[in-house]
Amino acid sequence: MAYLNRYYWFLWVAQAVSSVGDSIASLFMGWIVYNMTGSQVAMGNLYIAFVIPEIVVRILGSPLVDRVDRRYLMFCMDFVRFVAFATLTSIVLLGKLQLWYLYAIAIIGEASAALFYPSGIAVLSSIVHSKEMVRANSILQSSLQGAQLLGAALAGVLLSFAGAASGFGINALTFAISALCYNSPASVCWCTQPNRLPP
Repeated sequence: MAYLNRYYWFLWVAQAVSSVGDSIASLFMGWIVYNMTGSQVAMGNLYIAFVIPEIVVRILGSPLVDRVDRRYLMFCMDFVRFVAFATLTSIVLLGKLQLWYLYAIAIIGEASAALFYPSGIAVLSSIVHSKEMVRANSILQSSLQGAQLLGAALAGVLLSFAGAASGFGINALTFAISALCYNSPASVCWCTQPNRLPP
């Protein structure tokens, strides 16, 4: 099938791995906020920190997705999230975690995701033939939903056996893996030549 090429699978791996990490991190952050405060208001504030930045950035950042090199944009968003969650992991390990750190990381993570995921969907037209577009997009979207469920299951296991830092560290690792997918030599051609479909 036309869409089953290495370019498509680079995109698939990057999106799926990032989605697993996002799911783990969001559940960890909610659990930590509740355990730190026991407050429903604090939980609501975390939800706002997740939702509002994504809405605002998706609205304001949509033109950016069409105007810049999508490979570079997705790499940058992964790098930003890698640094954010690697920093959060270090803070947790050092025992210096404060509530506002979680809100700040939630804002940074969701704002970055609001540019990352639309860029991934938009780049499909560069690597998939039009007759396979619906099927390829369906597989990608289904995989992302499955990745979120997998992340939720892993989060429960990690919370039980490995502690809070493990989830944030794994999330940072998923963003590093995703960034490598977009920065590998094999992926460069479809990102830098958006009108060139793979054979």
